[in-house]
Amino acid sequence: MLKTDLTIIIPWFSQSDWTSLIFSSLKKEADRKKIKFNLIIGECIGKKKKVQKNEPFSFLYPKLKVVEKIIEFSHKNILADRIVIIDSSFVNMKAIRYIAGDNKKVSCFVNGGFFQDYDLDRQTILGYQNELLKFEEGHYSLMDNIFLPSKYALKIFLKKYPSLKHKCFYNYYDLEDNFNKKGRFSEKRGYLFASRESFEKGADIVWKLIKSGLKIDSIIGLENKVFRKKLSGFKALLVPSRADLFGFCALESIFAGTIPIVPNGFSYEELILIPGYLKLSLPIGDKTLKEIKNIIKIIDEIPEETYKKIIIGARKHLLSKMSDKNHNFLAAVRKIFYE
Repeated sequence: MLKTDLTIIIPWFSQSDWTSLIFSSLKKEADRKKIKFNLIIGECIGKKKKVQKNEPFSFLYPKLKVVEKIIEFSHKNILADRIVIIDSSFVNMKAIRYIAGDNKKVSCFVNGGFFQDYDLDRQTILGYQNELLKFEEGHYSLMDNIFLPSKYALKIFLKKYPSLKHKCFYNYYDLEDNFNKKGRFSEKRGYLFASRESFEKGADIVWKLIKSGLKIDSIIGLENKVFRKKLSGFKALLVPSRADLFGFCALESIFAGTIPIVPNGFSYEELILIPGYLKLSLPIGDKTLKEIKNIIKIIDEIPEETYKKIIIGARKHLLSKMSDKNHNFLAAVRKIFYE
């Protein structure tokens, strides 16, 4: 194998989440510009292989595999001078920088981390907040480019790590408006929850709604093409998140013609333009149950023309954000490939 222009590292590669979308966007542009790349994958999750939720320390395995493979690439002299990491939370950056050396340019996409108030680590590793913040800052200080998926994400990242400002950029991910949409609102049925079953995504709120008698469907873990097809058949998507830097599900629902019920804050404040009466107040809590039920009643009675106006307006707004030349995905690609 010959040395390439770019090495892409993906610790967790899943067909049902943002990692596959980012990789597809990178590959598409690399193919278009004839940029040769090789690939390091820690764990590939798809139809044949599922995440082993109950396996102790399963989250460490892809991290170790990445280190093993980057050593192998280095020994074979096929580690590119430009390296990009998708989901950098799950890599040992100290090892990568040590193996890669000072001369290689390492970029990363960040879609979560301890810098968020409701990050998963904040719920599971208690009593070590200052230590973990210092660790994460040191982790990212070893990278050359840090790409965050929204202006909001950049703001809260730099609030915790202001010394990294010169390395940080916000670039909206590339979502394609290629859904098989059901044209009329009257053809849509029911309500959907499609985020992972965790506290930061508001799964506890959804469980309480279901216990109260509200029917909510779930299509978690589906391959993205299948997910997109099913999403378009629902009236609304429930997203009672406590932490979101971009919000793939909610943004895809706009392209699918499904109304997203999201908090009035986080990245949704800049990316999702829908009437305020359809948004949830913060913080997410017990009052959210009543708010969601009230919003559902409103949605059930929305006239066809009002629905069209909401979806078309939200879609135009989102497309305008993602086409911003300074902050779209291609702007990030230029820094990764060329600068």
